[in-house]
Amino acid sequence: MKTIIDKNGQKREDTLFRHVPGFSLIDQDSQAVDQAIIKGKIHVADFFFTRCGTICPKIQLSLSRVQEIFKERNDLIFLSYSVDPENDTPAKLKAYANKVGAKADMWYFLTGDKAQIYKLAQRGYFLPVVDHGVSYGAPDETFIHSEKLVLVDKEGIIRGFYDGTDKKDVERLIVEIRVLLDIYSKQT
Repeated sequence: MKTIIDKNGQKREDTLFRHVPGFSLIDQDSQAVDQAIIKGKIHVADFFFTRCGTICPKIQLSLSRVQEIFKERNDLIFLSYSVDPENDTPAKLKAYANKVGAKADMWYFLTGDKAQIYKLAQRGYFLPVVDHGVSYGAPDETFIHSEKLVLVDKEGIIRGFYDGTDKKDVERLIVEIRVLLDIYSKQT
């Protein structure tokens, strides 16, 4: 892994060559979904759970805004993976998707095998996720997960990490999605 210095003088990890691995999960419509849905598409991923009352609503609001900006694109999708698959059934994910205004065939809410999801978060997207197994009063205290949004290019290579609760960082995500879309449009 290589560390680079950005234009602000801050150290960042070079994400070049970090490929997102395959997966096999269930979406909010109870449909089996695998990596075929991201083939040839840019995607933005996040990890959340429907009972979360702290960072998840902020992240989903940010993603709703990004989705609105790019709603006409068919080469960009969003993947929201549940870190609470025991609770987050397809029916609950569907209600949540409706609540946040997710566009069909653009924003997928995924559930399935917990071990697979956690491995995907930790080793695929390089994000922390932990299940304490015990709630200390509220569901938010049971799960530890990242507020990061992950931008992945059409080849499955991670291009960046963005704080989904920070407006400036989400603006940076929007700019970098536009850059990727522009690069790909020039290749065709």
